[in-house]
Amino acid sequence: MAGRAGGRHSLRKADVRQFLLAAPLSLEPGDIAELEAQVGEGHRIDVEVGATVIEVKRDLRRGRVREEARKQLAGYVARRQGVTGARYVGILTDGAEWLCHHLVDGQLVEVSALELNARGVDLARLLW
Repeated sequence: MAGRAGGRHSLRKADVRQFLLAAPLSLEPGDIAELEAQVGEGHRIDVEVGATVIEVKRDLRRGRVREEARKQLAGYVARRQGVTGARYVGILTDGAEWLCHHLVDGQLVEVSALELNARGVDLARLLW
């Protein structure tokens, strides 16, 4: 999952979901929304668990992917907060980079970032 080479986008999303289920987080399959949960207007959240929305991309380093994905994630977080009235966080990842965000005055703000090394993943730090 931490490597960016190859692979279909749908498999990367499934890898993130499987990681969440396998990690020591006490999650059950029903705790994680189905992949690509509908949020209206033809948009779908890649992975949703609790009050966390995760947007998965193939490679955040390419072109404007990171910038466009942040806009997309901001919309998802805002929609979920509007529907539930609860605070949500948004995570943007390509499996190697994990960027955690929250909304401040309607703007998505990065609060932490982690880059994984495919040869030696610090699982404890990723889970934290």
